[in-house]
Amino acid sequence: MTPKIKRFIKDSEGRKVGVVLPIKDFRKIQKELEELESIRAFDAAKASGDEAVPFQQAVSEIERSRKRITRFSFYGGLKRNSRPYRTKPTSA
Repeated sequence: MTPKIKRFIKDSEGRKVGVVLPIKDFRKIQKELEELESIRAFDAAKASGDEAVPFQQAVSEIERSRKRITRFSFYGGLKRNSRPYRTKPTSA
């Protein structure tokens, strides 16, 4: 179903630059675009010829990499041209 566009937004010279459509139609278009994006991603993945990875294996690999990143970030990561952490001197 293609929505029937009845109202346009025009610029000062009368050229159509936008549309006004019911939110119901907008949400339907949005949903269809998301589905089309998924289909295109699937087609691209299939055409790439890469080896398929089982879902659970992919989840495990992602979780392991997140833990490494979290641990790395927790310990300060690598910072170029940074000084070691120092506390403020206390007055004696």
